[in-house]
Amino acid sequence: MKICSNNLRFSYGTNEVIKNLSIDFNEGKLYGILGPNGSGKTTFIKLLAGIIEPQFGNTEIDNKNIKNFKSKELAKKMALVTQIYSGEFDFKVRNLILMGRYAHIDRLSRASHEDKEIVNKIINELGLNELALRNFSELSGGEQQKVMIARALAQQGKILILDEPTAHLDIKYQIELMNTFKQFSKDGITVIAVLHDINLAAMFCDELILINDGSIHASGSVENILTSKNIKSVFHVNVIVKKNDITDSLYVVPLHSVANNNVSILDNHSATHFHLMVGGGFGKKVMYNMKNLEVSVGVVNVLDEDYNVAMELGFDIISEAPFSPISLKNENLLKKILNKTDIIILCNIPFGNGNLKNLEILNDFNKKIIIIDENPIEDRDFTKGFATDLYNKIKNKPKTYVISDLKELHPLIEHHIKNLNENN
Repeated sequence: MKICSNNLRFSYGTNEVIKNLSIDFNEGKLYGILGPNGSGKTTFIKLLAGIIEPQFGNTEIDNKNIKNFKSKELAKKMALVTQIYSGEFDFKVRNLILMGRYAHIDRLSRASHEDKEIVNKIINELGLNELALRNFSELSGGEQQKVMIARALAQQGKILILDEPTAHLDIKYQIELMNTFKQFSKDGITVIAVLHDINLAAMFCDELILINDGSIHASGSVENILTSKNIKSVFHVNVIVKKNDITDSLYVVPLHSVANNNVSILDNHSATHFHLMVGGGFGKKVMYNMKNLEVSVGVVNVLDEDYNVAMELGFDIISEAPFSPISLKNENLLKKILNKTDIIILCNIPFGNGNLKNLEILNDFNKKIIIIDENPIEDRDFTKGFATDLYNKIKNKPKTYVISDLKELHPLIEHHIKNLNENN
């Protein structure tokens, strides 16, 4: 089953966000749609799925305009999974997935034995058996996302469209979901996903589409699209593109000199340097709050969502290759940076064996440290207690300040900056 967009144009008022956009999506491939914030990615997939109508152009499935499909007929061919939020639904998981069969059930009928068997098969294939009788609102973000994908699969369409399905998820669920999408494509389903993480897209997608300013900048195979030139043109950063020796996929690493040149300094605070320990997307809000300060970040994996935000803000990043432990080179680089850092901020991040070294190194420094302790470390420790022991030692250091709410961060930073400036 083939889906294509023909000369799509769409405006919000006088703001044209989609500009004469045409592209074909072929059966049995996993497509990744990439582009900077505000480039029109989400609007495009809404047009593609028929959620909103273009001012010009159309979307076709097998050469038929989607406007000519009845809603139930279209639902049998295509499913859309948008970003979801905890508490949005208060149904049992099984019942929520069964709702995906609405297109196949007559209005006055109940779900048939066949409908229930289809749902059972999907639950089994996605490993949701233990969640089937739980309330959707009680699930983790990754579990909720899998349930919504299961509901979309229950429609039994041949086209699956997803809007940032891995957003806000830790690396385990990101990899698990992308593997699932890859298998869908091998089974003949056309999977089209808006993705925020370039490296994740490079690892799993068959083809990439770069969208910039409402138009397609480039589309094609990962090898042809993921080039330093294309990324510089669309994201306005200089990068090098490497091949991962483990996965044999391409991945992108920023040039540190570019990050240094783009650092934004707030007024006369240039003498104050902050280092952030982030990961899993839990450092985003902190980084955005500090976008006008001199900040370094790391050690963080290049597949991590926080890595992308640090890139966007032009922070100096100590990055590690995907799925690799922290190297001796990066250990030494982190120690060197911490020696020159005025204030270290430890974000409310999970710890595994991969990033435990960050805590070990931090524990050896007698620096001003701000710990953002929104959730108990025990809930974020996946190292059999090693991270908890180190974390508590750092909390008890005389120069450590612990806050439980991000609202406390700004005044505390201003207080530290004032003291540093007075002492200098």
